Amino acid sequence: MRKIEARIIDALRNQTEFRSGNTEVLNVPSIDGKDIEGKVLLHGNLIATFNRSLNQLEIEDGGWQSNTTKSRLNALLSEFAPAYRIRQIKFHWYIDDLSKDVDNDMRHFTSYAVFRAGTLKDFG
Repeated sequence: MRKIEARIIDALRNQTEFRSGNTEVLNVPSIDGKDIEGKVLLHGNLIATFNRSLNQLEIEDGGWQSNTTKSRLNALLSEFAPAYRIRQIKFHWYIDDLSKDVDNDMRHFTSYAVFRAGTLKDFG
């Protein structure tokens, strides 16, 4: 994991803000106003939202399925949903469930996925 990715995770866990180069973590109230959510932006595009009290991670590609986006998202997955990774095969992204012994248990990742308590809940 890159140093910047470790700092992103630290900022999300501690509900602090962080900015370095093309990446930033902002803290904003949740829609219901009960929680603080950490928003991860890459080049100004939202790529992840973490709600600590719900233990929920929402990831998205921000419109760019780049190697940097994939690296940032995989770092977040390794921390908050360690059974999952994003893999790229022939220019397409997939969510791979590492807890399964079969290689074909991948779901096509088109733009977003939601994980709660480390388990995939929704994807598209």
